[in-house]
Amino acid sequence: MMSTRTRRHARSPKHSVLHSAHAVSAARAAAQDTDEDAVGDHIGVRIIDEHSAIHRFRAELPGYQGWEWQVVVAAAPGADQVTISEVALVPEPHGEALRAPEWVPYSDRLRPGDLKPGDIMPPEPGDERLTEDPEYSATIATDADRSRAHLERQYFLSRAGLKEATARWRTGEFGPNSEYAEKAPLQCTTCAFYIPLGQPVGTNFGVCANEYAADGHVVHATAGCGAHSEGSTGMEPAERVGNPFDDEAF
Repeated sequence: MMSTRTRRHARSPKHSVLHSAHAVSAARAAAQDTDEDAVGDHIGVRIIDEHSAIHRFRAELPGYQGWEWQVVVAAAPGADQVTISEVALVPEPHGEALRAPEWVPYSDRLRPGDLKPGDIMPPEPGDERLTEDPEYSATIATDADRSRAHLERQYFLSRAGLKEATARWRTGEFGPNSEYAEKAPLQCTTCAFYIPLGQPVGTNFGVCANEYAADGHVVHATAGCGAHSEGSTGMEPAERVGNPFDDEAF
């Protein structure tokens, strides 16, 4: 006669001790150990795996609108009770809680204009704007004319670095499509204050020498502004009529 063996069926997730009233009660008690009066209604449970789950309770804390308590509970296979793994106060997944911005690595936080006097900002390893091979220098045509310090330096401006810079200048505040250029009657290339840069930048860029305009900035040859050396308002100079009268002089 064949012997029979009673087989225990594993509990389905919906009937797991992780969902039980005992689990909810134990999780609530753990949250109340942190702040008894700040634990509100049970608002859900999320299964992590077959042995652990997260019970959620509304937070009743002044100033914490949109936050909730999350209690991680765990149970060994076949257990009838749960143990508490962790208690945390966190923003609701879709609530109105104020959240800190996403963490950004320091190397990605820097922006143009962040460098201040005394700051040290060495290039990142592998910076594609630089090359250690003089043969790949974007300024190779003029490197021989530079000082001895040039011969002793480690890095040279790469072609990618020069291309990136000219693209930035072309689309920037002093480029050909800027608001200044669109409203200017004349272009920089015909202005006495425009100093062409020449190679290796090319013939399309120069430096502005007008203290009332883009003084000291690289500008595109087809950019422009209202301070052009050949500009005119179209108005005749006013003529002086009579002598000014100062009534406080008497």
